[in-house]
Amino acid sequence: MTLPQLSKALTSLYNKLGNDWITENLISEPFDFRVYVRRGDETDLTDYVIEVYSDRPIPRSLLYKQGKEKTTWAYGVDISVLKHKFKELASYVDTFGSLGKTIGVTFMDLQTKP
Repeated sequence: MTLPQLSKALTSLYNKLGNDWITENLISEPFDFRVYVRRGDETDLTDYVIEVYSDRPIPRSLLYKQGKEKTTWAYGVDISVLKHKFKELASYVDTFGSLGKTIGVTFMDLQTKP
């Protein structure tokens, strides 16, 4: 799969399954995601970087809905939990780990103020 094809597939996946997970578990409206996948360079710690852009900034901390999984953070879900979920979803499209490749997810539009 080429990087543009992978970007398009991940955009669809994140807009469907990513938003399903967000709206089911977190107090948040869905986002409109756009994804760009690129090869990592010498400044990256991963072989591939998944850059996720959104229609509005993603808060650095989101709250779980009543009765959903709790975390150790006092204010809810740290952005790292969402990064992990999106990294996990990427494995549905391509098997990065099977060839020893590593991926990183970067949310490009993060809310700067709490």
